[in-house]
Amino acid sequence: MKTNTYQKLASYYDNIYDTDFYRQYALFIKKVAKKNKIIELAILDCACGTGKLIAELVRNGISKNNISGFDASKEMVKIARKNNPAVKFYICDFKNFSKNKNSNRNYNIITCTFDAVNYILKKEDLKKFFKNVNGKLENGGVFIFDFNTIYKKTRKEVIKSGGIKYSNKIENGFWHLNIEIKEDGKTYKENHKEHLYGFREIKKLLISVGFKKSEVYKNFDYKIKKIEGEERLIITASK
Repeated sequence: MKTNTYQKLASYYDNIYDTDFYRQYALFIKKVAKKNKIIELAILDCACGTGKLIAELVRNGISKNNISGFDASKEMVKIARKNNPAVKFYICDFKNFSKNKNSNRNYNIITCTFDAVNYILKKEDLKKFFKNVNGKLENGGVFIFDFNTIYKKTRKEVIKSGGIKYSNKIENGFWHLNIEIKEDGKTYKENHKEHLYGFREIKKLLISVGFKKSEVYKNFDYKIKKIEGEERLIITASK
């Protein structure tokens, strides 16, 4: 049985990253805000998934009234609302979020985590997304995101507990990920595709839409200067 992207995986998604990873990400966001002298955080989480990162931000003292999130998957948003009943979530895609009626304010922190930007398959659409993010950021605000790079490596097949099988193929700069989920005697299949971007093209796009400065992190502890060979990067871009 074939399903839409994240239709079935949504309920299994939080098993991909452990709770400590979400906690580290939340602390990193707070550290970036402090570094940029942002005191009262107003956060928009793009492609928020199940809202687990938002839950960690709230747990770390961010007001529920100052956080909102959107995702294109109604299944993801349904779980996010259950995980964070007092936070405002809405269903929207990357292209239209800045014009959505639910997005009626600006923010000083905008996030897009867990390689969500790689799901934007065309570079011109990625540029539009970056432009929309810049337009929703207050002056002095920061855009925090991560992405899988052109150096991404995968195993051909990975089997996880709970009856989930991942089949991977990287071809012509794209990562093709086929997922099989066995549940109640049925097999559900989802096909995912990511565009693997190079750091230089990402940086060029950020500059072209008005971001003034960007910093690169390999993980949550330190900035890096050597980009070549890194499979995943975290970017903080300032307006």
